[in-house]
Amino acid sequence: MKHPVAVIILILCAAALEPSTQLLAQLPGESGEDGHGVSSVSPHGADVGLPGPEPDAVGRVGSGSTGAQNRIPAFPGAQGFGSVSYGGRGPGGLSATPRIIYVTTLEDQVRDPVTGHMVTVPGSLRAAIEATGPRFVMFRVGGAIVLKSLLEIRNPHITIAGQTAPSPGIAICGRGLGVATREVVIRHLRFRPFIDEAAGEPLGGHQHDDALISKRDSEVQNPDTDAVSNVVFDHCSFSWSIDETIDIYNWVRELTFQWCTFTEASLYGHVEGPQGTGVLVNLPPTGPCPRNFTRLTIHHCLFAHNSNRNPRVIFADVVDFRNNVIYNWGRTPSQFYGTARINYIGNYLLAGLDVGSYVRAQSAIEVSSPLDVNGTPRLFVRDNLGILRTSAQQHDWDIGVYYSIRNDGTICPPNISNCYFEVRPDTLGGLYRLVVPAFAATVTTDPPETARDRVLQHAGATLPARDAVDQALFDELAYVVAARPFSGTNPGYDPATDARLRRLGPHHGEVARVLFFNPVFVSSHVCTPRTIRLDPFQTILSGQIELLQGLNCTFPDNLTLPDDYLEILARPAAYPWSLDTRVIPEARTIAGLYPANYNTPPRIDSDQDGIPNPYESITLHTNPFVADSLLDQDGDGYLNIEEYLNDLAD
Repeated sequence: MKHPVAVIILILCAAALEPSTQLLAQLPGESGEDGHGVSSVSPHGADVGLPGPEPDAVGRVGSGSTGAQNRIPAFPGAQGFGSVSYGGRGPGGLSATPRIIYVTTLEDQVRDPVTGHMVTVPGSLRAAIEATGPRFVMFRVGGAIVLKSLLEIRNPHITIAGQTAPSPGIAICGRGLGVATREVVIRHLRFRPFIDEAAGEPLGGHQHDDALISKRDSEVQNPDTDAVSNVVFDHCSFSWSIDETIDIYNWVRELTFQWCTFTEASLYGHVEGPQGTGVLVNLPPTGPCPRNFTRLTIHHCLFAHNSNRNPRVIFADVVDFRNNVIYNWGRTPSQFYGTARINYIGNYLLAGLDVGSYVRAQSAIEVSSPLDVNGTPRLFVRDNLGILRTSAQQHDWDIGVYYSIRNDGTICPPNISNCYFEVRPDTLGGLYRLVVPAFAATVTTDPPETARDRVLQHAGATLPARDAVDQALFDELAYVVAARPFSGTNPGYDPATDARLRRLGPHHGEVARVLFFNPVFVSSHVCTPRTIRLDPFQTILSGQIELLQGLNCTFPDNLTLPDDYLEILARPAAYPWSLDTRVIPEARTIAGLYPANYNTPPRIDSDQDGIPNPYESITLHTNPFVADSLLDQDGDGYLNIEEYLNDLAD
């Protein structure tokens, strides 16, 4: 007799199979992430879209920010939920007036010889971030800033102007960036974390993400004033993360990523094995932050060579995801769970070498099952193009949306673990469908082809120029768009042999063989680290023994490590291994990409107010011998220093 709970689940599953819900049938020879492929054909469902709500004077709709209606954009062109950030200008009326802080060194922290503690180097980016009061951070050096620990922005009202750096620009390397405050503007920075194994750093030794956007529960007494809010990342390049590229986690209210790249997440370095993902929006398992708290805009960004999570949203209020380009993923590119409301509008998905040929991999969106205790998302899907929807004449939901449930043998063939169902607008009475877009701050929306071309031309940290990492990627994308290598229209052509196409993960660094230990039916959180990098002449067996002898754990069959390593090696079916070639960024990779530049002469600035003489005289029509950069010459709400920084970034 079945357990009563199982009976209930079976009834619900059967009820879910309405005529409008199509089971994605397995096709011979196809394989998914668990080895089980899917395919589907479904008629159009009804989807009558209506115009969305009108924004207010600053383009904000449905926002809970105090005084948002009286604000101007952080800079001309800032859009989305975080777009009205004060940044370094501050709100006015503060006891502290804005100031300009120069970064004059690429150093980060040094160890105090007396106390033994790590201390911040004067003139460093960390020193500028740790300062208080409204501040504009400008750079007199270019190159890589190799962080010694997480660099966390905890004091509000800051603008970090990466566009002011001389060649080769600024790259934040080693560790990641944290944002745990409000009113933050970050422009034209590169984020390239890595694990310094050569210096003895172990796997899992530091924060895995390029950027962590989060705040502790203990620091939030009043969510309206204490949460992370009004944060804008503009023209930033994120790559090589060991887990997620971006982790948006706790007490994050209003946030914009625009014209950014989230690319080449690493498949090496995580203690649990290959991760290499994009953007995650989530909450702690327990805690006081409401599940419908976060409002996030991601527009005109590039996601490329990440295995998945492009993005993955578990808990949020509204995520406005529009005019983005997604290229070469390992499983369904975007995942939406929980009760979030999602606008998925005008995006362009491009196939790559790692995208499977089965429908589930080629679909754009995975959603949570109707049985999920955390609820299901509501989607407004409009004007996206991709592998399954190649023309505006097709139904909007042809872009591909599906959910899965565990297979009990009654719905799907007994030899597969999950049943996959296509979602249409009328599935389960329209459970997943939004008829009109969710309330969102205004974003100028392009047709998907236009968005694709604009992203390829402008996205990422482009000042003073794109670095080699981004340039190689955009060259690849330009080729993919022009040549259409995955169209299947060139007889005899095999994309896998095309040297101009690349696979998931980083492409700058040291090439190494990597062993991955993946016990069957054992949580990835148990018995770590599961990855070992082989020395150039090390045998596979030697690497296996080295990894197993370094573990201390017990498996469900009562085998233990390190004692039973020989028996585990003798049972490859239950304790399988994989051997892969990975490209691993290292310290010398960074040194080659971002040579230090302390020698670029500063622009002539007679009054030392941060604005060069020619700009003051010709553009602002101010006196270059009077320090007036913190005044608003034309009364438009932007300080003179902002006028200069904004023109420099255009």
